[in-house]
Amino acid sequence: MEDSMPLYRRALQGAQESGLSESEIVREDPFYVDTLNSLAVRMALRYADFQDLDDLNESIGLSKRVRSLCPPDHPYRHGFIASLAHALTQRGTRLHSIDDLDEAERLYQEALTQASEANRPIYLASIAHFLRIRYENFPTESHYLDKAIAAAEEVIALSEHLELQQKTDVLYNLACSHSTRFGALKRAADAEAALEYMEQAVHISEAGHVHARKALYYSSLAQLYLDQDPSYFDVRIGLEYLTSALDDTHTSARIRLTYMRTTLDSVRWVLSTGKEYNISGLHYLGPSPDPRADARLTLAFIRYSLGLVNSIDWKDQKSFKALVEVHMKAVRLLPEIAYFGLDVQSRLVALREFGELTSIATLLACFERRGCEAVEIMEEGRALFWSQALKLRTQFDELPADIRTPLSTLSRDLESESYRSTELGILPPPRAM
Repeated sequence: MEDSMPLYRRALQGAQESGLSESEIVREDPFYVDTLNSLAVRMALRYADFQDLDDLNESIGLSKRVRSLCPPDHPYRHGFIASLAHALTQRGTRLHSIDDLDEAERLYQEALTQASEANRPIYLASIAHFLRIRYENFPTESHYLDKAIAAAEEVIALSEHLELQQKTDVLYNLACSHSTRFGALKRAADAEAALEYMEQAVHISEAGHVHARKALYYSSLAQLYLDQDPSYFDVRIGLEYLTSALDDTHTSARIRLTYMRTTLDSVRWVLSTGKEYNISGLHYLGPSPDPRADARLTLAFIRYSLGLVNSIDWKDQKSFKALVEVHMKAVRLLPEIAYFGLDVQSRLVALREFGELTSIATLLACFERRGCEAVEIMEEGRALFWSQALKLRTQFDELPADIRTPLSTLSRDLESESYRSTELGILPPPRAM
C-alpha cells in the first residue's frame, strides 16, 4: 500500500501539470476521479493502521474533491459518497465534532437515495451503524439509537440481498444497539435481543466460514455474558467465548488482545472492599459509597486480583481457572506483538500497551498455586523487552551519530522496560483470615 501511494500522486501531478482545471481534466480523463478516490481510500487505510489524523484529513479532502468532480451518472458515485461519510464519522468520533457527524448523516442519506435497489440494504446497514455511533458519542440524542435499531431491523428483512459477512455485521450492529439501549433503559427485552442477535452472528460466521471478524463477535458475546445485569450473566460462558476470540488466528494478535482488554474493561467489578476496579488493568477507579469498606485484606486482595464479582460462587474453581487461562493465553501472544512492525519504536509502544498482562497472569497463576508457570510467565514478559534491546546493540559505532544516538537511547529504554515495576505495584502479602 505504501508503495502504491507515490504512484497515485505522480499520476495526479502529471494530469495537473497539463494546465487544465480539474473539471477539464475529468472530461479529458474519466479515470482521474478513480485515481483520486484510490488515493483517498489508501490514506484512510493508513489512518486505520497508524491513527495519524493528518492521514484522515487528507483522505477527507481528497474524497470531497471526488464528490465535487464525480459526474452524476458515474456508476460508483454513491460508493464514493459513502466513503466520505465514513471518514467524516471517524473524524467526528475522534474529535467529538457534531459538525462532522451532521455532514456524515446527510451524505449517508444521499448515498442511499442514489443507490440501486440491490445496493439499498448495504447503505441502510451503514446508516444503522452510523446512528448507533452517533448516539454513543452524544447519548442525550436517544432517538438516534431507536432509529439505528429500526434501520438494522429493516436490513435484516432484506438480508437475502446481503453476503454472509454483511449479514453478520448487521446482526452484530443490531446486537450492540440493543445492548446499548439495555444499558440506558434496563429493559430485559433489549438484553435478550442483544444476546439473540450476537449468537446469530457467531453461528453464521462459524457455519459459513466467515472469518474476517469472528474474533470480534466472540469477544462481544463474551462481553454480554460477563455483564452482571442481564439474567443470563455467566462468567464461565463469557470466558469461554473470550478464549475463542484469543484463539482466532484469522485476526492479528494485537487486535485480539485489544478485544480482550475492551471486553474486560467494559465491565466494572465491584469488590468486597467497597471499591471499584477495572479488571484487565486492575486500575483503582475510586471509593464506593458503601461505608463497609474495611473487609479483611485477604478476601479483598483475592477479589482485587481476580476481578470477580460478588455474585460468583467462590467454590466454582472452573471459573477461576478459566480466568487464569485467558490471561496466560494472552501472554503467549505477546511475542507476536513484539514483531508487529519493522519499526522498533512501535514495538516498544505495543509492548508497553499490553505490558500489564504479564503481571496479572503471574499473579493469577500464583493464586492457583502454579508457581513454576508464574515464574515462566514473568520471565517471558521480561525477556520480550530484553531481546528487543539486544537487537539494537550491534555495531553502533559504525553508524552515523544522528542514527547512533536515538538507537542507543531506544535500546536503553527497552532494557529498562524489562525491569520496570509492574502496574500492580508491590502488593503486601495477604494476611491470614
